[in-house]
Amino acid sequence: MCAQYALFLQRYILCLHYSEHRRIFKKRFSFLNGYLQNVVAPFMGMPSGMYHLHHVVMHHKENNIMPWDLSSTEPYQRDSVLHWLHYFFRFVIGAWVELPYYAVKRGKPGLAAFAVGCTVFYFGSVSLLRAFVSPSATFWVFMVPMPITSMALMFGNWSQHVYVDPKVAERRSSDSCNYGLT
Repeated sequence: MCAQYALFLQRYILCLHYSEHRRIFKKRFSFLNGYLQNVVAPFMGMPSGMYHLHHVVMHHKENNIMPWDLSSTEPYQRDSVLHWLHYFFRFVIGAWVELPYYAVKRGKPGLAAFAVGCTVFYFGSVSLLRAFVSPSATFWVFMVPMPITSMALMFGNWSQHVYVDPKVAERRSSDSCNYGLT
């Protein structure tokens, strides 16, 4: 697991990020575009189906502006370890409910249903694997990587926004700041 993280996590996240903004496969093979997010993601500590909704649909559209960007760093004192821990735990615990709720409030009930379905499938699969296959393997392959990957993603987002002045950011329209990527 340590080698996997040391060698592949950063590359995987970069590839996933890029493939969510620029589709890798053309229309004929478009079903393969979901492979990284839906099949590989659980092995890298990310639940299936959540990255697109969180990163592209919510984070880029809302541009780190509260209250709509659920991973916004605005309300936090960015030089505080306690604030970072609050930010991390809010994400790890709250994202399961807040992301589908966000999608519904923004008029995307299909994405909300997909997120809920993926969440139920992910936790159901992990529970079944622990009960009927191997508790130890399930723990190391699926359960340990999730908080580690979450911490890496949240630390990356925190670091990228550490010098953003919330007073300036609040004056921008969230709809005009999508970087042309969505």
